[in-house]
Amino acid sequence: MQHAEATKKKGAQEDTANRFALEWIESFKRRGIAVVCDYFHLADGGRSMHQRSSRLPAPKAPSTRANISVMPTSNLARRAFLRSAAAATAFAAPMISANDRISTAFIGVGVMGSENLKVAMNQPGVAVSAVCDVFQPNLERAVALARRSGHQPKEIRDFRQILADPTIDAVCISTPDHWHPYITVEACKAGKDVYVEKPACVAISEGAVMVEAARKYNRVVQVGTQRRSTPHLIEARDNILKQDKLGKIGLVEIYCYYHMRASANPPDTEPPPELDYEMWTGP
Repeated sequence: MQHAEATKKKGAQEDTANRFALEWIESFKRRGIAVVCDYFHLADGGRSMHQRSSRLPAPKAPSTRANISVMPTSNLARRAFLRSAAAATAFAAPMISANDRISTAFIGVGVMGSENLKVAMNQPGVAVSAVCDVFQPNLERAVALARRSGHQPKEIRDFRQILADPTIDAVCISTPDHWHPYITVEACKAGKDVYVEKPACVAISEGAVMVEAARKYNRVVQVGTQRRSTPHLIEARDNILKQDKLGKIGLVEIYCYYHMRASANPPDTEPPPELDYEMWTGP
């Protein structure tokens, strides 16, 4: 009985995964790119960044992995095609030639940016071409980390240099929240595909501009809200919320249980010399 229930549950999960994967394929077809998938199966809890990418505002799928062959249906050059599909293939499909790897830059390499860098730089299809941070210790640590894994990234303090570099195909944005919208929009305008950390923006109006930029410049953009694809949260939504087991919800309280901030209010001081405070603050 338990085996039958488990088989039924697994089948439902695979159906959901395949449905989202097919939606992903259709999004590529609309852009003139044919995607041939031999087989889909549920991934083993990998990060959403490396499993799947989608243009805003498509819903995020349960993490899936596929045997994928992606082919341009027009006479696009190989590099142009790779730039078009960069964020969707950079962290999932191995490339044959080093020249065909997705040239990726990491803007903001603190805690989240460094974690994204660690996983991405071990993917065969990714070349870490640049790392950028306004805090010198973060920058030096990330450069050393990438070089130990065989990458040779440029060390950059101003993200605008990355956006102006035509050899960069995609960017991973893990800056403080208030920088997310501006860099995303400017990256789209510069022809880069984008992975941007959560939250996508501070104000809803900023998010609308980000969506507009992704569509206008035909870029692949993904926001790192992996909670939308976490299997146990999907199960809670389907089996508890959608089945009305909680009844009418009149109040929702949200807590952050990580000790991320000091309890005391530190005195006002000058910014540390190794931090570009003006750039951190933004326009």
